[in-house]
Amino acid sequence: MTDIEERKQDISPSDYVPKPWVTLKRAVGDLYDNLGLVLIASFAWFAVAAIPTGLGLSLLSNLPIPYLGFIIFVWHTLVVAPVLAGIFHLAGNIAKRESPAILDIIEGARRFLIPSWQLAALQLIVTAILVTDVVFFLSLFVSTRQTLYAPLMAVALYALLFWGMMVLYQWPLLVEQRPPTFKLIYRSFLLVADNLSFTTIVYFAIILLTILCISPGMAILYMGAAAVISTNALRDLLKKYGLVEVEPEVIEDKGWRLGKKN
Repeated sequence: MTDIEERKQDISPSDYVPKPWVTLKRAVGDLYDNLGLVLIASFAWFAVAAIPTGLGLSLLSNLPIPYLGFIIFVWHTLVVAPVLAGIFHLAGNIAKRESPAILDIIEGARRFLIPSWQLAALQLIVTAILVTDVVFFLSLFVSTRQTLYAPLMAVALYALLFWGMMVLYQWPLLVEQRPPTFKLIYRSFLLVADNLSFTTIVYFAIILLTILCISPGMAILYMGAAAVISTNALRDLLKKYGLVEVEPEVIEDKGWRLGKKN
């Protein structure tokens, strides 16, 4: 498949302009039409990620932080990552209307097993470094009250936020294009840098979803919904570069469609 960075030279951004509100509207429609699959996918992630992590933090709280962090790292890399790849494989089929089924999670976990390990390990390492930088400069600023550390803390925080926006596209990119891990990271950087306003709106929509899903009743919806939203966002951006076909749409001014017509 043609690289994003290569196609950017051949296709004018004016050919297709992704709009975040249209993307989010389409994602909500996908969530409604496939609510059962989304709930099952979210439950799978909840069962292998959220519950074990919570139990581990409570039962192993006496362990030194490096040991506890290593256990979480290994668990999330070897166990959670393949499930996450399977969820995004399902989300891709939902977005493409390719007869999504619950077995897509198992198929995606099998197909992207090793790439998911590589991506998850890199994501966890980079995130840990950036979070450590933010905490380090913040603690220096609070303890010394020297303004020298304020801009350093701001730069570290900006880098963490930018990395978070890059992560938004990395799992969908893995499923959509299956590039080598470092090329995947580079492509996610290009997508964010070239579509900063679009990505910022979608990113804060994911943050809002995260806040809403803190409540027990909504938590079971979280990862499936986040996967569908970020997959739709990626596919809209790939349309801009001619890597995904733009389907003609007839938009009627009748509000959001909540179900299939009879």
